[in-house]
Amino acid sequence: MKTNIIIFDTSNVPFLDNRIFIPDVSKKYPGANCITLFYNMASALGYKVYTSDYVINNNIDIYNANVITEIESPWTNLLVKRGAKLTLLVCSETPSFAWKFYSNLYKISSKYKYSFLFKGTESKVSNLTNFQAAFFPQPDISTFKRYNKPWSDRFFLTLLNSNQIRRVIKPAHILATLKDKTLKEELYTLRLKAIEFFHNNSNFHLYGRNWDKKLFGIPKRQFNAALKCYKGAVEDKVETLSNYKFTICFENAVFEGYITEKIFDCFYANSIPIYYGAPDICDHIPKDCFIDFRKFKSFDELNDFLNSISEQEFDKYISAINMFLESTEFNKFSEITFAKKMLNAIQNENI
Repeated sequence: MKTNIIIFDTSNVPFLDNRIFIPDVSKKYPGANCITLFYNMASALGYKVYTSDYVINNNIDIYNANVITEIESPWTNLLVKRGAKLTLLVCSETPSFAWKFYSNLYKISSKYKYSFLFKGTESKVSNLTNFQAAFFPQPDISTFKRYNKPWSDRFFLTLLNSNQIRRVIKPAHILATLKDKTLKEELYTLRLKAIEFFHNNSNFHLYGRNWDKKLFGIPKRQFNAALKCYKGAVEDKVETLSNYKFTICFENAVFEGYITEKIFDCFYANSIPIYYGAPDICDHIPKDCFIDFRKFKSFDELNDFLNSISEQEFDKYISAINMFLESTEFNKFSEITFAKKMLNAIQNENI
């Protein structure tokens, strides 16, 4: 028996009660708008798409419905009990943040026909699922305002980083990292070191939320350094980055395939990213589009290199960035591409 019902199974509170399908909601969260695009595409083909909480709370008949699960939710098992099929598993979080999910990934993925996950999970998923390397969905270049402020009008360097703790501190998490070291990988600590190094440069500015108080676990010297160069929260990340020649662009973790909106925000702002994160970055984005932090032994060495870059060299980076964004190489990151891949998976199940 076929069904035309698709369930987006999520526990993200802002996405519940079908709100994830509203563009004004999804566009607030990096990568989420691909779900709205998927909803529009599927609806045009006659599918009815709901969030998991909505079908449970409204007692909708979901027998044989296709489920797309984001990590796992409080409703996942109940959906199965009511006859829904676990079709597609997705996750846009890092192993250190969603460590419970990643530590049980083999078991979880075995329940799904398809798993669209970052490349770093390929050896961790079950052989019962059809694995496809996924990329963090990015808006098409045509949907973004582009900024081309001249070299002379830009400050030196910036970093967008909220005041938060990303280190492994929970006992269960620490125990899990003994079996899988990727579950403790985080780059927030390195961002704090960058702030500490650059904070005395008047042309280095820090932006982000929650810097009104010191959090336990952050060294006082680093917190004080942050306050010295802190310029407040931002409404428009791309517009803010466009005021700077360079942006410190460290992902939340070092993980294969985990390339997020951070580097693309820099690209749209025409600010050269100083990138550290996905070890396979050069397999997906041309190396002349960014400065690879791995090439430097220290922040001193990085600082010397940045100060040696001329306006002409800056323009070469920007030219390479624009060429990449307008090429077919960008397509793998497109939110439209990801939405179509999800829809194809659902359609294959309903043939």
